Amino acid sequence: MSLRSLVCVVCVAAIATPGLLGSTGVATTELVSVNNAAERGHSSITPAISADGRFVAFGSPASNLVPDDTNGVHDIFVRDRQSGITERVSINSVGEQGNDHSGPSLFATFGANLAISADGRHVAFASRASNLVDDDTNGIADVFVHDRATRQTERVSVGSGGQSDNTSALTTISISADGRLVAFDSFASNLVAGDTNGFLDVFVRDRESGITERISVNNASAETNGTSFRSAISRDGRFVAFASSATNLVEGDVNGALDVFVHDRQSSTVELISVANDGAQGDGSSGTHDFGSGGAALSISDDGRFIAFSSLASNLVQSDINGLYDSFVRDRASGTTERVSVTSSGEDLFGNSDGTTMSADGRYVAFTTVRGSLSDVFVRDRQTHTTELASIDPSEVQIAGGGAAISADGRSVAFYSFPAGVFVRDRGAALDTQPPVVTVPADITADATSPDGAMVTFVASAVDNVDGVVHVTCSHESGSIFTVGTTTVTCSATDAGGNTGSASFNVVVRAFFAVLAEFHAEFEREQDELDLKAAFRVGETSDGIQPRSEVVTIRLDTLELTIPAGSFREDGAGRVRARVRVGGFDVDARIRLMRDGSSEIRFDLRGRGVALIGPEVEVVLTIGDDRGATTAHQDTD
Repeated sequence: MSLRSLVCVVCVAAIATPGLLGSTGVATTELVSVNNAAERGHSSITPAISADGRFVAFGSPASNLVPDDTNGVHDIFVRDRQSGITERVSINSVGEQGNDHSGPSLFATFGANLAISADGRHVAFASRASNLVDDDTNGIADVFVHDRATRQTERVSVGSGGQSDNTSALTTISISADGRLVAFDSFASNLVAGDTNGFLDVFVRDRESGITERISVNNASAETNGTSFRSAISRDGRFVAFASSATNLVEGDVNGALDVFVHDRQSSTVELISVANDGAQGDGSSGTHDFGSGGAALSISDDGRFIAFSSLASNLVQSDINGLYDSFVRDRASGTTERVSVTSSGEDLFGNSDGTTMSADGRYVAFTTVRGSLSDVFVRDRQTHTTELASIDPSEVQIAGGGAAISADGRSVAFYSFPAGVFVRDRGAALDTQPPVVTVPADITADATSPDGAMVTFVASAVDNVDGVVHVTCSHESGSIFTVGTTTVTCSATDAGGNTGSASFNVVVRAFFAVLAEFHAEFEREQDELDLKAAFRVGETSDGIQPRSEVVTIRLDTLELTIPAGSFREDGAGRVRARVRVGGFDVDARIRLMRDGSSEIRFDLRGRGVALIGPEVEVVLTIGDDRGATTAHQDTD
């Protein structure tokens, strides 16, 4: 399909009402292929967009986008949507314009042969100009990077020794987030040593180290027996996805079709991507197309986990019977493949889909669907399983679109409509990409009220930046019986945009204690001595106290003293006594068991910390599995 096939004004809608986002906020579209006076530059195409959507790079033959554009060729421009400034970047380091075409005018496929770094500083592009750098005498198209901060232009389609490539193809270019690494494809045989296969290969140039590396090799670093191209590089440059017809990149590649692969530059391993959930190889070509949609054929998430690609294969997912190119996403972590070129109800879009581009986290995938002379750009939300139309003009009229590029957060989608120009669709001022904030209580400690545990109540809430207060679901309901020990409660909330937030806290239930009934106490204090007297009755739930064989603990506010089991000895009829030193205190404890079931206890404490105890103190007495609590007052009589 030629560029002129994108001329249609109103195309057949495959999705519901344009701009219906599923989240609040107003969607808007902006024409970005304009000059500083907001005048349109004609026939601008194939955009690339920075991570935050502020900067948009594009190609154009227009001569009115910047002053003194007199070369009469296709150039590369960057529009700063915040400042409203448009600048030309297909220039040399002293600001001279290129003397030949740059960008998509060079290739019939109109692929992604320009790229922009995450912050918009570095722009990579292909150019046939010979005056962008010194000593460019090879007479072919090369790959360049222009640094918008330093105004320097550098040729990157060179070997590690700086030698010029001896031939080129350059259908796709991609760049790492920091602009250091550039992936491109080339027919050149002199960029690396031992390149004798005579095929198009994929390379990565490290602009910092000056090293050029061939990516389209197998695990044994052997060169391929087929064509490799259409590369996409991850944020840090570790992973590079590409398409290849080679059969020796991985073992057992027997489908005889173009496939998609990922090369891990850290482990030097290659993985086949265009496969079904069960590992079956695609029964049709993947990673390219036989129609022109513009834009990238492959895309990779920041961490390299998700790969988006187009494929004619019918066996990558179930019920794919349309016989057309579809857009897919492969999750390398889960080993699953998903078709994304479908409507919100999961139906076919009835058109060839390609030009896939993905948000940083792999949630949003933008792609172009072509039906004869009609084309549209859509965005698929893989989390909410919804699809929306993005090729809409500033007056909210559906227009032809192609060459999609999506920002890191999935909010902004750049596309072109020939000859109208390059647009950016902001999918809503409040597009919801943030999860709700879930608020839970601090850890809760409770005493068991029965052998089953304790009933614990709590309050959890959640607030979303778009939806406001949202419903919270917890792993354990408030008012539940929590068993003795520690239980982690996780509460989560999901907003209308499908974002889920969560938070956790612990419920600690201490062991069940029978109640010591009618418990009361008083104490006398003199300098470093304290004499505590208490009386209690064993409760109905108790099986009786056995102080000689049980642990006895007395807590006075924050002062807790534990007398080990076996410390008490008989001290006359019905009496037991323990003399111990605990926590820096000398303790003389006496318990008298009365015939009527009541008991008296006396604690004599000697230690310097006694003086810190106030005239009123909370007393908790524990004998084995029995516990009583009261407030004791100092006897001043």
